[in-house]
Amino acid sequence: SISEMVVMTRTIILGLLTIVLAGCNHPKSHVYDKLVTIDSLLKNEQVDSALYLLDRVDLSSCDEECVAYYHLLLPQALYKDYQFIESDSLIRIAVNYYRETEDYHKLAQALLYDGDILYDAGKPVEAMKMMKEAEAVVINVNDDILRHNIFFQIASINSYSNEKQLALDYIRKALACSIRSGKKDHLAYDYQNCSVYFYNLGDIDSCRYYIDKCISLIENIPIEPATNRARIWKSMGFAYYGIDKDKSLFCLEKAIELSPVADAYSALARLYLESEDTVRAKSMLKECITADGSLLVKSEGIMLLSQIEQQQGNHKWAVELSHRAYALKDSLTRQQQEDNIKAQQIAFDRRVESERAATVRRWLWAGIAIAILIDVVAVTIVLYRWNKTR
Repeated sequence: SISEMVVMTRTIILGLLTIVLAGCNHPKSHVYDKLVTIDSLLKNEQVDSALYLLDRVDLSSCDEECVAYYHLLLPQALYKDYQFIESDSLIRIAVNYYRETEDYHKLAQALLYDGDILYDAGKPVEAMKMMKEAEAVVINVNDDILRHNIFFQIASINSYSNEKQLALDYIRKALACSIRSGKKDHLAYDYQNCSVYFYNLGDIDSCRYYIDKCISLIENIPIEPATNRARIWKSMGFAYYGIDKDKSLFCLEKAIELSPVADAYSALARLYLESEDTVRAKSMLKECITADGSLLVKSEGIMLLSQIEQQQGNHKWAVELSHRAYALKDSLTRQQQEDNIKAQQIAFDRRVESERAATVRRWLWAGIAIAILIDVVAVTIVLYRWNKTR
């Protein structure tokens, strides 16, 4: 019948439309779903699987949203795989997109990893700018793990810049996030850094309190990279340096067994000097100078080696070492003065507060304008009714 033919025709047309629409949307939805899976893998630290899938993502048929998401995840995966990333150009694609779309969660993530990449590339000033923006954005996000990571890295940059109190303030913020999230590896790292920052401020009791809490959680820290556990044993060596030399020695030796940590070598050298073992002390200081570490640790190691050489009558070599130590320390001081990380943070915080105050003022004036408009309308209505009634 004609009605059956109409129904069949409609069914065929709808079926064709569904196929066409599915064909149009499939590439994006398929890739986006894959990116969501990769994001989940990264959150669960399954980095190898995430990199495997990222290598097989085809962006040729994707829209801007998928491209931005991909450029958020790829640098993140490379960073978590401990690969050095020379430029932040990839992650900047994500940063710029999420700034425009105001997707605060992804923007905070992008800013965090942009800061991480810049910091590893030796650009602490640029890194801090990204981190402070991330701190301002993450207020709008209910994610304690992401918030923790931002605070933790701000603490690290402050510590690098010798801003000891600011480093402690931010690691305490990070610790509060870890306590809420219950993430035990984060708790271990936060306790360890609390210990270090209290040690730097001369509060040895608090230093020991936090390193003991850290040691109780050390099994939650992955075995690789070994540097992470090495730093914990180093911190424990520092914590017990003044009260139990044997325990301090054991912890510091454990640290360098795991990884060449510069300040662990330096602390061991001082312990060996106290027991008048200058041969081992000099050996440790030479390791300290060549190992990865801050300029401050290296300069102090070189200066101590210079003093030993001076006592042993090697005056010319001692003077050369002394000049090297002072040159390194001057270089570090100049760099810190140029960077001025503390002033940068103060300026950013003031700008954020000023913007918030301006927003409040705009809303206040808008509220006043609306109130006046309502009053005018109300008066107009009253007058109109009064006139009509009269």
